[in-house]
Amino acid sequence: MEKKHQKYLKIILTILAINLGLNLNAQIDNSLTKKTFENKTFKTNQIIGLKDFKYNPKISNIELYEPKEKGLYGNITTFQNGKFTSGNIGPCGNECRITASGNYSIKGNKIYLFLETISFWKDCKNIPTQKIYKEIGTFAWKRDKNGTLKLAVVN
Repeated sequence: MEKKHQKYLKIILTILAINLGLNLNAQIDNSLTKKTFENKTFKTNQIIGLKDFKYNPKISNIELYEPKEKGLYGNITTFQNGKFTSGNIGPCGNECRITASGNYSIKGNKIYLFLETISFWKDCKNIPTQKIYKEIGTFAWKRDKNGTLKLAVVN
């Protein structure tokens, strides 16, 4: 009878150890995920949530390149303190500049984007700020072989 109890005890301890290991891995993954985005600036293939100077929630994918050089120009997106800012920056001051901003949250390999405002400055500073307050969507992310983060919309 005692051997039977030892066998069950071993099974229970094995299950507990596996469960503890899975929980620790999940916690590590979430912290790594936050480190992937938090306090980082990326060069992007688009301004998040914007197309043709208007709010556009129909984004299928976003590419985020971690820049190696300083003095970035083009579409730039920054993630900091649960907020994102996405806009265009250029070397000359005589162009229309646009900034989209909102909130983000992360769970596992998914990032949730919520757009709050689209602001205009430089040559288009006369266009009023658009207050959006809408969800852009949920995106799953992964790195490709070149190190680019690819965000693909999750249905």
